[in-house]
Amino acid sequence: MLVGVLYAMVQHDLKRLLAFHTVSQIGYMMLGLGLSTSLGIAAGLLHCLNHGLFKGGCSCAPGPSRKFTGTRDMDRLGGLGKRMPGP
Repeated sequence: MLVGVLYAMVQHDLKRLLAFHTVSQIGYMMLGLGLSTSLGIAAGLLHCLNHGLFKGGCSCAPGPSRKFTGTRDMDRLGGLGKRMPGP
């Protein structure tokens, strides 16, 4: 769990950051399931559902930002509000 977060903190590529964050969250899911109590199993499964729903939305973000900027490097993604068209 901690190793995935530490690897995510040093990433500069947006997709790699999301992938390492998912690795760390899977550790929390397995921890809940590994407790083998009804509350632990429910928490692990609920966290799995929650993570799947919000990570699906987060995984859609790199596409448009790469289209308008030409990069996934987070160090170069500053000022997206000026470069990307708004509603």
